[in-house]
Amino acid sequence: VAELEESLADEKQAAAALDGATAQGQEAERRANELAARVAELEESVADEKEAGAARDHAAAAQAEAAEGLAGKLSARIAELEQSTAEEKQASGEALRRAAAAEEAKLAAQSE
Repeated sequence: VAELEESLADEKQAAAALDGATAQGQEAERRANELAARVAELEESVADEKEAGAARDHAAAAQAEAAEGLAGKLSARIAELEQSTAEEKQASGEALRRAAAAEEAKLAAQSE
């Protein structure tokens, strides 16, 4: 009987140890699941940041391209305006020369 009681006590002790180990294992599993969920959140956050960075880079490139196109259009328009101004100055100068020549001819005709 003493042997059986001792054996029963040993089994109870082993069962208690097993229960303790099981509880520790469950806690470790719960913690591991929490950590895995946090890692997944961080990975998603990193992916979102990469995507946002790529979108910013794309927008900046498009903006630079648009600015470059606008600069080209403005340069062409400035060249057109400069050409137009030069042509107007030339036409105005020619008109003034003709008017002066006509005035000289008129004065010469009057003085004769």
